[in-house]
Formats: sequence, C-alpha cells, structure tokens
Amino acid sequence: MNFTMANKPVVVVIGAGFAGAATAWRLALEGARVIVLEREPGPGSHASSQNASMLRHSLYEPEVVALCRETSAFLRQALEEGKDPHLFRPIGSLILGDKAQEEKLMRIGKSLREQGLPFAVLGPRDAARIVPALDGARFDLAVHGSADGLVDIHQLVRLYLRKAAELGAEIRLGTAVQGFAAEDGVILAVQTAREEIPCDSVVNAAGAWCGVIGAMAGAGRFHIEPRRRHLFVTKPLAMVNPDWPFVWHVGRKVYFRPDGQALMISPCDETVVSPGSPRLVDELGEIAIKRVAEVFPAIGHAVIDHGWAGLRTFTDGEHFLVGPDPDLKNFIWCACLGGHGMSTSAGVGRLAAAHSLGLPVDEALAKPFLPGRFASAV
Repeated sequence: MNFTMANKPVVVVIGAGFAGAATAWRLALEGARVIVLEREPGPGSHASSQNASMLRHSLYEPEVVALCRETSAFLRQALEEGKDPHLFRPIGSLILGDKAQEEKLMRIGKSLREQGLPFAVLGPRDAARIVPALDGARFDLAVHGSADGLVDIHQLVRLYLRKAAELGAEIRLGTAVQGFAAEDGVILAVQTAREEIPCDSVVNAAGAWCGVIGAMAGAGRFHIEPRRRHLFVTKPLAMVNPDWPFVWHVGRKVYFRPDGQALMISPCDETVVSPGSPRLVDELGEIAIKRVAEVFPAIGHAVIDHGWAGLRTFTDGEHFLVGPDPDLKNFIWCACLGGHGMSTSAGVGRLAAAHSLGLPVDEALAKPFLPGRFASAV
C-alpha cells in the first residue's frame, strides 16, 4: 500500500493541538505530504489552550525529561531566530515536598542529572529566599530546576503549524473525522463529511477524543480517561514578583505560578469526565484557596478573580501512548500525554513522525511509550 504523491508518503494527522501540530511539523521536515484535520474552527482549542503554560523538566521519568529537553531546545532556537521573542521565559521551578516525598524529589533530581539539566536541592530557608511567599510554608525540601519556565502556549501551537505549512502541510480546520476505510488491518483512507482521503498512515493526536477516534478506526483497545483539572487566577497581590519560579507541592497537591502581579493556582483536581468542554466548578476555587492558605500562609489571603477547567487525558498506568497500534500498524497513537503535551511536544512529535514513516527511533527512549507495551485491553 502506498498512496504517495510525487514520491511523498501521505500522512493524515487528526488534531491540531500540541501533539498534532508538532507531529505535522516533524512529518513535513521529513518530506511527507501532511494533512492535518481539526474538528474545531481554530487550532489548540481544548487542552492545548487551557493549561498553566508551564514547561516542566522537573519530572520523575528520565525518558519524559528527555522529550521535554527537545521542546526547550526548539524554543531556544525560536528565540535565537528572533521571530518569537516572548515565546518562552525560563523562570525556573521549585518542586516541594515533605519528608514523605523525599524519595520522589530525589528521583526528580536524578532524572535532571541524567539529562544534564541544572538543579539544586534546597531547604525551606533557601527556597524562601527565592520565593518569599514560601516563608512559613509547610514543606521540608525543594528541587530548584532552573531550566523550567513559562511558554506562550497559543504562540507555540501556531509556530508548529506555521513551520509545517511552510513545508507544504495542509491545515484543515472545522473538519471532523467521520470514519475510516480499512482492509486487512490497514487504514486505507480517512473519511470526512466532504471527502475520503487516501493515506499511508494516520496519527491519532485527538487529545481527549483520542479514544473516540481509536474506536472509530477499530483500534480502541485501550482504556482512555479524560480528567478535569481547574485553574484559578487570583486578584493582584502586592508581594508577587512576575519573575518568581512556579511552585508545586507534590505532597499537598497544590501549585501556583506568577501571572503578572496575580497568581495562577490549581488544587490539582482529577475528576474523570467525558470528552468535551468541562464545566467550571466554582467550589473548587474555594478548595484551592483553602489549600493555599494551609500550605502557603503568606499568600493565604488571596482572592479568586476568575478560573476555568481543562482536560488532561490518560491511559492505564498514566503512560503516554506514542507509536503504532498493536492491531492497525499504520494507525499511530500520539495521545494520553497526561498534562505534559506542551512540555514534551517537540519530542513526542518527532517520535510519532518517525513511527508514521517507518524511520528508526531511539529504542530506549521510544519503548516506554509504545501502545503495545503499556496500554491495557478493555
């Protein structure tokens, strides 16, 4: 099977959020003919525009940290080109924990060390020198990762798509997938309301809808779980410095970051919901403020100004799905990134593109994300 045009393999990418946009760019770089299908009228309309904009290398799994490094390298290159001067602000992070989380924090340090990224382990006093709002806070140690930072998420999605389009990719907005033509375990074409698009492979980067798309293709053997998470922005606070690192307490399940003179905070809620636009639950704002007051008394007087809810999507074990489906080899999953879609986008896009085109991949890096190994049949 080969629907090549001018010797170019045809790859249909479903979804124009971070995963789909980055994959489209990498596919176009490799010379594929790329068609991106996005059901919404604009790209990155759901999870990609509803997250906290935090690029976080300070994670437990070294293979995920490696993917984050690819994204930060992409951002640095864009900054050096001078076209997107506000794309990334490397303000750093402070990942906090109590003594019970010491082993977890040491794992973060180990992952950062293995990837050659700068970090320091700090006690409460030194951490409070960096972020005075931590004065009197309830934690025992912190990992300070200076490579972390804030990304203009809307600009990043557009940048990936612009680079893909400059290389010939077609971005079709307002175009929903309605079905697939398949034969002998191979996808032959993707069907929309207007046409049937013959293709050599398909990338499922549909975010919270990835399970719906997978089932439609006959590839939905995995348990897919969208989970709602809330973000709230406070009214301005006099003590806030916009250049503070973002702060995440892994034991108390709360984080905050500067948002100008205000703070963006999250209670780290994880309610399983159906794919869609999740409803804001105002009571979660009260819970977030209460948790902030308990853990960070110096900012416990903060008042919520507004908030929203977004979706993060997981499969069993909370491992990514990046690679060919066990049953449909030319159906490539690029999904279930669990809130790390922006941070890992460049690396995930490169892996998904390589799988789509049958290119070699770093086996040690790719293996933990392969659907055949980590996804659970239902």
